[in-house]
Amino acid sequence: MTENISIAVGVDDSWSANGAVDWALYESALSAASIRVLHVVGERPPTGLFVDGHGAAEAGKQLVADVREYLDHHDSVGLHTAVLLSGAPAHILARSTGNDRMLVVGRHGRGIVGRLLIGSTAEAVVYEASTPVVVVPADGGAPAGRHGPRHPAARQRPDSDRPPTRHAPLQS
Repeated sequence: MTENISIAVGVDDSWSANGAVDWALYESALSAASIRVLHVVGERPPTGLFVDGHGAAEAGKQLVADVREYLDHHDSVGLHTAVLLSGAPAHILARSTGNDRMLVVGRHGRGIVGRLLIGSTAEAVVYEASTPVVVVPADGGAPAGRHGPRHPAARQRPDSDRPPTRHAPLQS
């Protein structure tokens, strides 16, 4: 049995605000796992007078490059990768992460309904994925009065002999 050593993180154009990449960076620092960034461009981009399908693909490439630059800036040791994929985002993310330790996705939380629901893509990924999925809250999990993501294990200094305790609640 091979050990799953990479952390997949699904990103979209809100990646810098939703905390998923930062959460993955914390987990990577704790576990020495590499990060594999996945951005999925829909097969059928929105159509209209001002929509350019080629422009959407170019924007996706730029987004992947921006996330990769962010990872390189915040973790010069890790060997992280970033990939641009095409298809239905939830289905492709769920199908592309079978060999990863986990998949981290952010939640938008737009409006009252957004606070009540996980979010359509995040919910579908949780349902379809065979890999454990971490859904980062819309605020990136930042505690009051602080900036940046909150990761339970990030507050601990693990002993070298034992893995850190995550204190993550399990739901069925």
